[in-house]
Amino acid sequence: MKNIALPIEAIKRGDADELAQYGLQELTLDEIAQRNQDKMQLKQEQNDYRNLRLNEYPSVVEQLDLLYHQGYEGWKAAIEEIKLKYPKVEDDND
Repeated sequence: MKNIALPIEAIKRGDADELAQYGLQELTLDEIAQRNQDKMQLKQEQNDYRNLRLNEYPSVVEQLDLLYHQGYEGWKAAIEEIKLKYPKVEDDND
C-alpha cells in the first residue's frame, strides 16, 4: 500500500479509483483518519529514537579515539550499547 498522504479531495468526491490507489476504498473516514494518525505517531517514534541515539553517540573524535585505543571491537561494543538502549522503530512497510 502507498504511504497515506490523505487524498482529501478524493475522499470529498468519493473517487473510488483514486482511493483504491491508496488502499482506502473500503475504509470509513474514521478508519482513514486513524491510519493517518498511526502513521504520524510512528514517524514521531522513529524521529525520537534517532534523536536519542544522536545525543548519546560519542563525537567523531571520541569514536576515533575508541578505535585507536580499543580497536574495532571496542568501538563496535560502545555503539551497540547505545543501539540496544534505543532500539530502532520499524515501519511495517520497511
